[in-house]
Amino acid sequence: MFLSYNRFLPDYSVFVRYGWLHPSRRLNPELERNYFQVGLDWKATNYLTVAFVAKQSHVDSLIIDQEQNEIGIWTMWNF
Repeated sequence: MFLSYNRFLPDYSVFVRYGWLHPSRRLNPELERNYFQVGLDWKATNYLTVAFVAKQSHVDSLIIDQEQNEIGIWTMWNF
């Protein structure tokens, strides 16, 4: 699921993404991955987009129980 909102400031947008998947249904059907992202996106120029993003990921199976929390800056060059 992905949601983006930029009604008040045209150069800025807020986005949220939630996803879940089973990457290996045949080999390891218990493996499950959930992730959540939230961020602020800024269109600096027509060619450059910059975003501040926070991400949380959780992997769960019979063998693995792992959680990751990350923050970062993401850039995209549009040409």
